[in-house]
Amino acid sequence: MTENVVTGITFGGPGPTDTIYREIGRFIFQFSQLEYTLRHHVAEMARIGDEYFDIVTSGLDFAKLCSALLALSAKEKGGKPDPALKNLIAECHDVNAVRIRVVHGLWVVGSGHDRAIHTSRNSMKSEVHFDRPGDLDAQADRCARLRFEIEKAIYAIPIFERP
Repeated sequence: MTENVVTGITFGGPGPTDTIYREIGRFIFQFSQLEYTLRHHVAEMARIGDEYFDIVTSGLDFAKLCSALLALSAKEKGGKPDPALKNLIAECHDVNAVRIRVVHGLWVVGSGHDRAIHTSRNSMKSEVHFDRPGDLDAQADRCARLRFEIEKAIYAIPIFERP
């Protein structure tokens, strides 16, 4: 329980040290690192200098960064995206679907059965997600692995001389 010092109202629910809060935070952190990795490599492959990095890449959402990275790899590989990178980007789209459920879902916590309830915009049906301890930790680990694998795939493409 926490108390708002301005109003004196006590808010119920779990505290900030509960496992689900840690898992949500860890996933969001790792996802942001993955997104930055994509931004970095889009800028690097497009030869966008540091002075223009934020201006150009901040307008690209996660899905557009994925598309841009594939398009840039295709340009360097004679018109076809690098197969390893293509598979990794498909997995990035999957992890973005997880992010959407995390940030747009209704979180129900403190009842002994923590979970997110997300309603799909396509089917208009609600589903329960992340109802087992460790579900989001596994997704955070997935983001970290994807970062490593994307780096490895990109640096295996003989695209240009790196500084």
